[in-house]
Amino acid sequence: MSRLKRRLNQRLATKWALGVIAVVSGVSAVVSMMPGVHWTWTYSLLLFTTCILVALVYAWKTTKPVQFVVDSIMPSSTAEQLLTSFEMVTGSPMLDKVNDLAAESYGDTPSIPRERYREYLQVNNQILCALLDRNRHVLGYFDIFPLNPTFGKELLLGKVGEQDMRHVHLMPAGAASIARVLYLGGIAVKNPETMLGMRSASQLAWGILLLIERCYGFDGKRKLVATAATPEGGQLLRKFHFVEEVAAKSASDGHAVYSLTLSPDVLQLGFSSIPDWSRCCREVGLKPPQAKLYL
Repeated sequence: MSRLKRRLNQRLATKWALGVIAVVSGVSAVVSMMPGVHWTWTYSLLLFTTCILVALVYAWKTTKPVQFVVDSIMPSSTAEQLLTSFEMVTGSPMLDKVNDLAAESYGDTPSIPRERYREYLQVNNQILCALLDRNRHVLGYFDIFPLNPTFGKELLLGKVGEQDMRHVHLMPAGAASIARVLYLGGIAVKNPETMLGMRSASQLAWGILLLIERCYGFDGKRKLVATAATPEGGQLLRKFHFVEEVAAKSASDGHAVYSLTLSPDVLQLGFSSIPDWSRCCREVGLKPPQAKLYL
């Protein structure tokens, strides 16, 4: 009896009601196309009762309690198929694939034009990192720009935005390690609402920490700056303890400016909050000039 009570819940009732409506509507549509058929009240009542019972069976089966989804613990795909890699993007055609993902993810917010991005890469080809699956399909990306002192200061003050950035504002790869302002241009994931998308998002966050640690450092002498182009972006930045430097209404491009001082505590907090994906790595290290990390 107690088991029956647990099953009789709002979810079952909702499924049952929707099932009744669907079945009755379907049968009614079929009957309406049969003008020669004449229904009595007895037949109508019998048909309606049948529809209710069919809908109840459907609702009962589809609301059966599940302990857990097996694929959420051990995906049906083989381990080899789940391998991914971080790779620095240095040009086409990978740049085009990443740009397409950016346009898809940010919607109405304009992304950096491809030709301008190619100019960036001529100055520093270690700014754009893509997350790829074993078939080299793009699962996500992030980009971090080491800025020269003048432009970095203006960005922190909200006087300039991402669309104002040109190749002359970047520090070349050989001198980038001394940059005091790093700009997190964007982070995007393919199909973020799926389990694979969530996994990819976690890997990207972990990759950002690794890249900064190994190429720039968490010594408290530099800031990571980002602008909130979407509500989700602002929520993510606040979750990672970014501080709002300039409100959206005061920024030149209408996007709030956030910053995070890259101290050792930030690194420790990041690694304690994000899963350590190195446990399934084939190759460890995000190091210039051909940084590659297999997860």
